[in-house]
Amino acid sequence: NTNSISKNAMISYLGRANYIYDDKYYFTATFRRDGTSRLSKENRWGNFPSISAAWRISKEKFFKSSWIDDLKIRGNWGRLGNSSIGDWDYLGTINQSLVTIIGGVPVAGAAQVKLVNSNLVWETKETMNFGLDAAFLNQRLNVSAEYYNRKTTDMLLGYPKATSSGFSEYNANIGSMRNTGFEFSLGGSLIKTTDFIWNLTWMGSTVTNKVLKLTGESPEIIKGVFSIKEGMPINTYYMAKSAGVDPATGAQLYWVYDKDDNGNITNEYISSDYQKAANSKYYSGSRIPDLYGSINTDFSYKNFDLSILGTYSIGGKVYDSLYAGSMEVMYAGNTWNKHALRRWQQPGDITDVPRIQIGGSYTASDRFLVDASYFAIKNITLGYTIPKQWLKKAGLEAVRIFGSVDNLALFSHLDGMDPQYNFKGETDYSYAPNKTYSVGFEINF
Repeated sequence: NTNSISKNAMISYLGRANYIYDDKYYFTATFRRDGTSRLSKENRWGNFPSISAAWRISKEKFFKSSWIDDLKIRGNWGRLGNSSIGDWDYLGTINQSLVTIIGGVPVAGAAQVKLVNSNLVWETKETMNFGLDAAFLNQRLNVSAEYYNRKTTDMLLGYPKATSSGFSEYNANIGSMRNTGFEFSLGGSLIKTTDFIWNLTWMGSTVTNKVLKLTGESPEIIKGVFSIKEGMPINTYYMAKSAGVDPATGAQLYWVYDKDDNGNITNEYISSDYQKAANSKYYSGSRIPDLYGSINTDFSYKNFDLSILGTYSIGGKVYDSLYAGSMEVMYAGNTWNKHALRRWQQPGDITDVPRIQIGGSYTASDRFLVDASYFAIKNITLGYTIPKQWLKKAGLEAVRIFGSVDNLALFSHLDGMDPQYNFKGETDYSYAPNKTYSVGFEINF
């Protein structure tokens, strides 16, 4: 029998002041002070202020326009904190459930689970935003655009450690990074008549990420197929580069290289030596997309209404380790991916899938980096509102009957891969979102 217990606590003090003058000038200031049990007593408190201001230009007397209904500019600055680590990561926690067999007798034991780092502090994110909101043509068209600049300092991440120490990593404040980009929303009524209305809204975001500084002796941290390096996006892929399949032998080929005494790459060539490839890694992009967001449209015709919501992402890559495992099977009897049918089978075959080997020798390569772009139909809802004259005798204000479906379809570059919900850049064993059908009604009295 084993048991475990985990506790954490947070206490917060929050204050906010708002001021609006003449419906033209808006000011907000907030301050919060947070304390968390996840950090040591010396470092558990953090102060996080923010201020914002907006100016509604369209309310000024000098502003006159027959087609601009509303125009506002805004900006804000703020600081947020993050302490999302284990409950006692700043302590040297002990696992007491270890059992070993000595002379046929089970003996209980204990071992240190994590290394102590009592110097952990809050990860902080400082954000500046500047935006514009506008409405045109009697509210038929609405536009919102914003530029953001977010700097994260004292990033809380696992710092690799030599496994000979008995630990693979320990939590640390490893450095700082910056995210910049634009967010926008464009929406309006494309058609608006007495009986028929069609609205469409397009939202999008961009992000550019750069690691600014890493603490410690090295300007780079290698973790599996990822690199965290100063001057590059966080979790940049760092792996061998595929050079295709040898049509004569069916062997997986790689680009490899030698290095001179100064560590510079020299003599780049193609080889089937996977061990050489494991030591000839390349930077191969990241999960970060060029553009991502949503598209929402809704229609209404008399008493019928229809809405459709889709999300999308363009650009970025995903390393599909599950796909790799099904294409490089280690044991007889394991299930192969159907793409194995494209494998090399005889001299002269031209294909991107090498010869089949059970328990073969490979190294992680960009062969399994998949375009992370996708489009998902998240929801479709169709409704019908019963005419009011039919409800008078029942004393009802409104009755709407509807049916909807969630997670109807996902279109991506590889069947079975779901790149929707995070930017971590690697797949894992998780369920895809359930496709859900539902019907219902809404009654207002």
